[in-house]
Amino acid sequence: MIRCVLTAACVACVVVPGPAPVMARASGFAAARAAAEDPAVEAGRRAMARAAAALSSLKSLDAAYEVEDVFEFDDGMNSDVTRTGRLRFERPGRVRVDGEDAAIVADGSTLRLAVGGDEKAVVSVPTPADAAGWERWFSERHELYAMDQVLLRVLVVDPPAPGAALFGGVKAITGSREEARGGKPGLRVNGTAHHDPSNPGEGEVGFSAWFDAATGLPGEWVLDRTEFMKKAREERAAIVFGEGDEQPPAVLKAVKATRIEIKAVDAPIAAGAFAGEFPGYAAKDRFTDVFAGMFDQQRALIGREAPDFRAKDLDGVEYSLNDLRGRVVVVDFWATWCAPCVKGMPALQRLQEEFAGEAVTVIGANMDKGAAPEKLRGWLEKRSITFRQALGAEGFAGSYAVKGIPHLVLIDAEGVVRDVKIGLKPGEGEELKANVRRLLKGEALATPAGTPETGVTNPRAEAEPAANEALARLTAEINPDRVREEKVGARVSVYDQWPRMLDLDGDGRSEFVAAEPDRMRVISADGRETRAVRLEGVRTNQPISVWHAGEVGGRTRFVTLTGRWNNQGAMLDATVWCHAADGALVWKHPLSVDEKTGARVLLTSGDLDGDGKGEAVALVNAYTTERFGRDSWMQKEAAAMLMVFGEDGSVRHSKRIGKSATAFFIAPADDQGPAAAVVLIDGRVQRFVLGGG
Repeated sequence: MIRCVLTAACVACVVVPGPAPVMARASGFAAARAAAEDPAVEAGRRAMARAAAALSSLKSLDAAYEVEDVFEFDDGMNSDVTRTGRLRFERPGRVRVDGEDAAIVADGSTLRLAVGGDEKAVVSVPTPADAAGWERWFSERHELYAMDQVLLRVLVVDPPAPGAALFGGVKAITGSREEARGGKPGLRVNGTAHHDPSNPGEGEVGFSAWFDAATGLPGEWVLDRTEFMKKAREERAAIVFGEGDEQPPAVLKAVKATRIEIKAVDAPIAAGAFAGEFPGYAAKDRFTDVFAGMFDQQRALIGREAPDFRAKDLDGVEYSLNDLRGRVVVVDFWATWCAPCVKGMPALQRLQEEFAGEAVTVIGANMDKGAAPEKLRGWLEKRSITFRQALGAEGFAGSYAVKGIPHLVLIDAEGVVRDVKIGLKPGEGEELKANVRRLLKGEALATPAGTPETGVTNPRAEAEPAANEALARLTAEINPDRVREEKVGARVSVYDQWPRMLDLDGDGRSEFVAAEPDRMRVISADGRETRAVRLEGVRTNQPISVWHAGEVGGRTRFVTLTGRWNNQGAMLDATVWCHAADGALVWKHPLSVDEKTGARVLLTSGDLDGDGKGEAVALVNAYTTERFGRDSWMQKEAAAMLMVFGEDGSVRHSKRIGKSATAFFIAPADDQGPAAAVVLIDGRVQRFVLGGG
């Protein structure tokens, strides 16, 4: 499930919430001073002023930090993510931050940013000369969600405006109390802060900070955005969703806590700490190269044909991406609850207007699950957004590896992906326009060699020479002129891992059959003809998880399973469907699953009761989910069920047959006995027949 943290500072809404910096350039003490008549408020004001002075006077610091983001929703799709690291600095200009996924090292003249993981890489640039330079650097490096920008801004680049980044958003101090933390005496200060200090009218959040009595330095800073996010989602839900529609998940908790454990203050930092040596790391020229591994799955689409999708626009007109062949297409995955998405939409509207008379189409791939079209239309009209929409985009977002929004995909007139962007930073709207112009002229956006940082290319294309040689050998053509291509012209979106050859029409020749989102794809035995069988009742672009084609009720039927998964590994909305060969709905049967109870399902058909008609049969492995560690879930097998469906979709027979089944098939009746379901269950082979007493 893709979530959004409603912060003005973020540029993309991601599955794992990124940091939510609270930063301003002007002092936020005015409101605090106004309430100085309250002793508890006055004590809080003094503590914050002392902390600002202490931060300003620091010559060096060695500290460990922990940043915890907690999000809870009423649908159980919760997230509790903690990032840890170490920060060391000596003013001026010497910095080292070691996070879980990346490191920043500045020795006063050169700044190095390194990313670990499978592909270790480092890039070097001149160290910013002043706080403004650091701020510009941060604003351009949204990839630093792996670290915590609040800490870096406050403790490294804040002077000569001490405390502004941490305290500039404070709206009011409501009280304070003495509190020991980690055995150290200190003061806990509570109050409210602007959600976006640069836009005080947007809303407020609760804050709580703890200050060390001995040093005056902050040890914890907590932002409680629960009520703000509740209100924001309720307001948007009232606009987008109609009465009776499925509502978006309600926010139960949204809290971010930054904790600092100071190791040493104004003490010499170990020699070599700021050297920035990363043995075994590949030197890169551009930040895009350093972070390429983080977005490999998305960028792997660059240079490939864009996955087709079908969707309805606000007028209920169904269309596909392939219908737009011959036009440059910008697909923007977005949602009304995603603040960065909303902020980026005017730039896309301007792009659509500028190219109104040319072969350019902007598509808003909307991910507000279950949104009512008329409500969404009103929401867009209030913001003067007129470019075409694709409703139900969550159904095809997976084929574009969408992990966070806004997620933009630029597709050329031939239907090939030419660029992918996660988030839309300031200035990138103009870059996008320039790239659209290039594609309209038939120009390439970039070449693998010498590509500028703002260009578009697949980072994987810059392979090592040895890998290129291996690729050349692997892809070397032999007598290619002896192979003639015969184009059929049909375009498909088949990602089925288990396609089959089946004789659906009874002519004695098997057709190629595979599942596509919301339909089955059938290709004739000679490969010259193809047709799509749209499955009635299945939601547009709904993936088919499991399928079977065979005789049910005396006729050839498609038996399929649809559903969706939450982050606990449980399948929700699981439904078994039975459709005629032309896609007409015969019956459907919802399975009893929820957020903590899931099912793995296998499907087949066969004549188990001997009436000569055949029945749909399901093998259902039921399981529960339990938390394993902080962020993981494990499945606990509960029972394996054998289900036989009647002609109306009701379960005619069901039996608990063991704990865990891996495969099954229907063995036809023979001279030794009736037909049987043969199941691989709990490490053995077991036959099950109908008609027992």
